[in-house]
Amino acid sequence: GSLGRELGLHLKKNNIKLDFAGLDTSAYYKAEMNEITFLGQRALRNHDAYHVLLNLGVSAMDECALAAVQLAQFASPVYSTLVASWILHFIYVKPEGMREVLDVTARNYELGKRLVFLPGFRLEDHW
Repeated sequence: GSLGRELGLHLKKNNIKLDFAGLDTSAYYKAEMNEITFLGQRALRNHDAYHVLLNLGVSAMDECALAAVQLAQFASPVYSTLVASWILHFIYVKPEGMREVLDVTARNYELGKRLVFLPGFRLEDHW
């Protein structure tokens, strides 16, 4: 199906609402608009579409995979911290899964380096 249809199915299946309830997104809207702010807003708004494009679910491992892709694309401290947090989460919660999370992280980091820059990809043209 189309990206829009697949995104709708993903949102419905996972009971995801796009209202950002409970998340304080004001920093994005109060900041001076520049390229970095724009890309941050775009990444936040398109987060669930990235799950669909990358065929990821919403498990903790899938969130770690997406963070690794974004780390490869942005090379930012934010995504470095996210990836490190997910790895520490798995080491603490499920130490026997450490190899898996490291493999997923490495594989998706490499994928992120090969992919088109996601925030620059015009999702609007593929609904």
